[in-house]
Amino acid sequence: MDCIKKNTQIQREFNDVPCGRTLDDYFNRKIIIMLNILYNNYNVITYDIKEYYINLIIKINHNNFVEAQQFEIHNDINLDARIKYILNEINENEFKKIIESNNTKNQIKNEIRNVFNLVYTTMCEIIYVIYDMLTNFNDVNITVINLYDKQNEIKEFIYYCNNLLEEISYTYKSKKYYFDENLNFKIYSSTASASV
Repeated sequence: MDCIKKNTQIQREFNDVPCGRTLDDYFNRKIIIMLNILYNNYNVITYDIKEYYINLIIKINHNNFVEAQQFEIHNDINLDARIKYILNEINENEFKKIIESNNTKNQIKNEIRNVFNLVYTTMCEIIYVIYDMLTNFNDVNITVINLYDKQNEIKEFIYYCNNLLEEISYTYKSKKYYFDENLNFKIYSSTASASV
């Protein structure tokens, strides 16, 4: 299927990760064990870094399988309005307003869902790079430096995703969502800071 999608203009389905690189339970356990070995046996990473990556893996899966589901697109969203229009329960102007409103809601959901898809695929790739570093390391110190570099890369990526979410909010004049530094998905409020 990947070959077909690369050579044609078929769009990927939501949650369709290239090369099947997902964060399943087996993989999660392996990387958590490796982080624990670096922390307990080598004593070269801090407890905070170990917990950061463990919680990050949990948040990646949570965002993909829980938070993103609230932005699922329903294809039959205009069905009720069509039925009411056919039965002459609403006039043409009301029908147009409902259709336009529903289509805008679907566009917003689609845009936000695309950000979730971007977060999931990119974060899976970053975690797999970290896994490769942990399994193939020759020098523990270089691996530790790379772990800190990846943490900075993740922070920059979260900042980029927050800019996308802010742009969606501005474009559609809708709720403003953001990811905090730990990848928790939140609704922006005037008391919270969305800068990462």
